[in-house]
Amino acid sequence: MSSENSVESLGTLQWDIMELANHLRQERLFVTSEQQNLQILNEKVLYASSNLAQQAWITAQQRVNLNQLIMSKPYCTPASCCQKANILENSNFVDVYKYLRYQTCLLYGEFLGALRKSPKLLAMCLVEGDKLLPDSVQTVVQSLAAGLYGSCLLPEDKILVLKLLKHLMLLQIVPSDNPRRLLRYGTCAFSRFYSVFHESLFSAKFFLTAALHNPIIQLLMEDEMFLDIDPDKAPIRFPPSERLKKFGKEGTAEYEAKLQRYRLWTINSLFHITQKL
Repeated sequence: MSSENSVESLGTLQWDIMELANHLRQERLFVTSEQQNLQILNEKVLYASSNLAQQAWITAQQRVNLNQLIMSKPYCTPASCCQKANILENSNFVDVYKYLRYQTCLLYGEFLGALRKSPKLLAMCLVEGDKLLPDSVQTVVQSLAAGLYGSCLLPEDKILVLKLLKHLMLLQIVPSDNPRRLLRYGTCAFSRFYSVFHESLFSAKFFLTAALHNPIIQLLMEDEMFLDIDPDKAPIRFPPSERLKKFGKEGTAEYEAKLQRYRLWTINSLFHITQKL
């Protein structure tokens, strides 16, 4: 009787071991399959993020090209801007490891990573570059914004850029005797970087579009009138005959007085319009 029980127990144990082995084999196949799926997903994410970074860079360069055309830069004719736009659209990106050695790529990546996470150091470099090579600062700023910070697509990049702007403000704006003049011309590193940063904030553009839609429509529905604050620009808005009738003969006391009254009227009109907004 005991012998039969032992044989039966042994058979049950062997069956349990075989069943356990089968379950372990299925678990192993499942884990292997999940690992392969995760690897495929990681490759897709890497490809999508790389493609997004490339498109963001092209968009940033296209924006620079358009701004130069709008500002009527002497070296930016419509033909040259169109040619540059076509070249940018057909940009071909090449992986850096195909041109640099592996160790060099690692060192270069570590350097850029350290620079990216050191906003104070980068701000000091930009301030010094503003003094030594002011004509090259705009190009450097655009390269940093589109390359090092990836056009601020990720929240972490936005935070780092805000920290950089804070240090630039402390180094350039706060010590300035006339910060308004410094910001008005927009030639300092802080102004340039803030402009590029603001252009990359799509959420800010959506907010402004939604917030200012009704006020802008209301302003467009107002009577047509010129609101130039600059006294030199105000008269040229009118034809010569209407200008003479409105301001009198140029160079006379009457002309200056009427021009001054027109300027005050313009300021008051702008004030009332902004109050409505």
